[in-house]
Amino acid sequence: MLRIILCLLLATSTHAAIIGVPGEHSTIQAALDVSASGDTVLVERGTYPEHLTTPEHGVTVMSRYMMTRDSADWLDTILDGTHSGTCVFLPTTHCEWTRFQGLVIANGRGEVMAGGIVSQDSICLELRHIILRDHQAIQASPTLAAASAIRLRGGVHRLTISNMSVSNAIGDNRENIFAGVNATILLDSLDFNGDGDSGCAGHFSSQDTLIASHIRFHDYEPSSRYSSLWGTNYTSIRDVEIADCRGNYGAMFIFGDGYSILRNIHVHDCVHTGTGQDVNAAVLIISSDYVDLDSMIVENTTMRESDAIEIERYPNGDPNQPVGEVNHLIVRNNFAGGIDAYPHEYSGRIASILHCSLRNSIFTGNTTDLPYAPDDSTGVSLRRGSTLFMKHNSLDSLIIENVEISHNVVIDHDDHWALINTLGPEFVLGNLGRALYLSLNQTDVTVIRDCIFHDNRLNNFVPETDFYWSL
Repeated sequence: MLRIILCLLLATSTHAAIIGVPGEHSTIQAALDVSASGDTVLVERGTYPEHLTTPEHGVTVMSRYMMTRDSADWLDTILDGTHSGTCVFLPTTHCEWTRFQGLVIANGRGEVMAGGIVSQDSICLELRHIILRDHQAIQASPTLAAASAIRLRGGVHRLTISNMSVSNAIGDNRENIFAGVNATILLDSLDFNGDGDSGCAGHFSSQDTLIASHIRFHDYEPSSRYSSLWGTNYTSIRDVEIADCRGNYGAMFIFGDGYSILRNIHVHDCVHTGTGQDVNAAVLIISSDYVDLDSMIVENTTMRESDAIEIERYPNGDPNQPVGEVNHLIVRNNFAGGIDAYPHEYSGRIASILHCSLRNSIFTGNTTDLPYAPDDSTGVSLRRGSTLFMKHNSLDSLIIENVEISHNVVIDHDDHWALINTLGPEFVLGNLGRALYLSLNQTDVTVIRDCIFHDNRLNNFVPETDFYWSL
């Protein structure tokens, strides 16, 4: 039965050979050295302390797990870099497929390259049922050591990764993976475990198409880096979870580019303690030529400044560029701001949506904490310090439909509310602590219907204005 399954796996290559390790060759490298295009190196259980260079033709390196589905065949077949070199170097294969399947790749230490897997160019790479753990890149080479576990340069033609786990608990503060691909990236069932990792999950960028599904990012605490998923022409992201992550500078995650479709995103229990400075400090930014987002929950996040979530369809100069669409967005029980967050303009903003219509969504149970002004005579520009900030410029139409904003609280330490009532809104720029701040510029038609604003409070007892218009 095993022979039949293996023959089916090799059916795409008429003359493919099966080279056994350690049966025919004692090392994986020795088997690779005698392989021909389309061959399979079949690796038995064991630990192999090697640093591989694959041939300049397509080849598959796999354990018996791909045939037996016995987890021991996967977990006990280990390529061990012994913290003394890069585990796998991939030279050009002139776009033939190189495949690694059913393996643990661990303990790589690259002196000028990433510790796990490094590609040169003109290659198609598939990783299936792979565990990557505890890799380092020592020297900061801008081309080959920009990531600790995997560095794929722009010459990579196609990349497919499925059922892969990534963890790095040895203190490398780089991205785990940096993958820049010319054509298509396909990602499915990836788990990025940041426990003990001072870096970030990594960057996946395609000059054409990226399709990602069933991705989980959790327990990361990056010092100055963000993780990203995007395809220049088309991006599809589905079933993604971001959980228990902490950041202290800029955005933690950035998704989308080109025409972007996003479904079933869950962001929860994240903390951002730093500042944005030249970029917004946000847990997640979604930014694309066109955004089609449906079914997203953002909950239980804490932001020192602003934006548990920012969604933007950015203008690209096309007069016919369509308005983005956001549906079924739930933003609940988040906190933004702080008494020491001055002078950042966005302090206290929970969510922002730019150049997109919004439908069938709920914003509830959020808390905005307005900062102290530096002195009694200085107005604080907190026009966007709101539960929901929406901005729309030069759009034919905007629709806000069936949206509820309720039970949100504003903490106003400096009593800016009284200042507005006494001196007028021109002193403190805009109303503070509203449920919705809507800024419109050259928008031909705006439709707001079937929306509910209720029980939004200022300091738990004073009713606030539910919305503020800037036209």
